[in-house]
Amino acid sequence: GRIQIRSNQGAVIGFEVKVYPAGARELHGMFAVGDVGDCLALWDDVEAQATADGFEFAVIASREGWARVMRSRGYVVHQTEIRKELG
Repeated sequence: GRIQIRSNQGAVIGFEVKVYPAGARELHGMFAVGDVGDCLALWDDVEAQATADGFEFAVIASREGWARVMRSRGYVVHQTEIRKELG
């Protein structure tokens, strides 16, 4: 997928659209930079468009702090990613 960018006065977010073999579409948040309120406003707009377009899922790949922020918007932790630095 290609990362798409949205911005406003106080924030920038990046997201991509994932299409699964069975046809399900996922809105996948990749990053958010700037004021939290401005980030949330951008995400709300992108999510509303994805909902209107019939997407089945929205996922945000980020740090645990966003899980707390997004809980009131219906998001729950789904998977955990582990990482090892090489070199």
